[in-house]
Amino acid sequence: MNIKIAERLRPFSHLPGTSTLLPGSGYHIQIFPCFIRIFSLLGKQPILVAEVSLKIKGPIEQFTVFNDLEKGRLSVTGQSIDGWFNYHLIGENNGDGICFFLDRCSSSGLIIREGCREFSLKAKESCMIIGSKDPFKPYEIPSIDRLSLGSHKKQDWEMIKRRKDLTEIFPLIHRLGQLLPKTESAGEGGFLDLMERVKESLILKRESLWRTFLLSAFQDLLVPQLDDLHYQGVLERPFKGEGSPLFLLIETAKLIGKLFIESSDHHIKILPNLFPSFHSGRLINVKCEYGTFCLEWTKKTIRRLIFNCHADNEICFHFPSNVKTFRLRELKEKKGIICNCNQPLSFNSERIYLFDNFKQ
Repeated sequence: MNIKIAERLRPFSHLPGTSTLLPGSGYHIQIFPCFIRIFSLLGKQPILVAEVSLKIKGPIEQFTVFNDLEKGRLSVTGQSIDGWFNYHLIGENNGDGICFFLDRCSSSGLIIREGCREFSLKAKESCMIIGSKDPFKPYEIPSIDRLSLGSHKKQDWEMIKRRKDLTEIFPLIHRLGQLLPKTESAGEGGFLDLMERVKESLILKRESLWRTFLLSAFQDLLVPQLDDLHYQGVLERPFKGEGSPLFLLIETAKLIGKLFIESSDHHIKILPNLFPSFHSGRLINVKCEYGTFCLEWTKKTIRRLIFNCHADNEICFHFPSNVKTFRLRELKEKKGIICNCNQPLSFNSERIYLFDNFKQ
């Protein structure tokens, strides 16, 4: 018995000049139909590191930029005078290089210029636009947790921002924040202050504050900013320091995780800060010092929890206040025992346990 999530996270935008982050790297990439700018976000201010021009005959129709959070790459598609084209920007596994892979184009191919270099590519060919050519090891998605809050709408980022629905926004930021290189905070003020206010209000479940923070601190297609560069009037003081904006996204992803699972000192809280609007959802492959979790809830009540224990431990599980008892059994066993909430339970290493039949 497994808990799975069928939803695939591939937010997209049709706007020329869309900016987004390349998973697995510190690069912020701005994409036009025939032009690409690449910035490094490892410092406070974006640093332009490359400009790439594409020889494509316009006008370009149905231009779309996808941030593919399933495969860890950016995908761009459109229709030119010569026909459909589709290419991918793929980061190197060490986070430094970027490969341009031409998936589809007209029979005449595509000419790409980066600085003084020029590449002539046919379909299924590639070139390095940043970094060395050989050997190239593409970025691989690590084993990370995945969140679904029951939304199955199209992931058009412009429409998501208009709807302001946190069930659509949270899974995207939660996943992208786990696909970025670790960075340290070196500053104060700006959106770091607003993030601290969000952190302090977890128990209060202030959805409006979360909504203000997420829709103002992340511009274009999920690009974080430390200062209010769009002058939205939501900050009390400007940012001061040399920290990377990536830190904001990484920490926000961690903060989202704390809405659903918190663990410390042999105590594990399940759904401790669930928002009223999050009626149902699933969270899988969550790792902590005690093991790995997968959980599912409906009608604001926990339904199933699968716990893969990594070491012999005595752990006290805390569920929402409307749960008084539950059934516990090893996944391979048919019979279980009825347990009271908040009581210490013993678990054995490398065993998989199922919590279900939650009762009020």
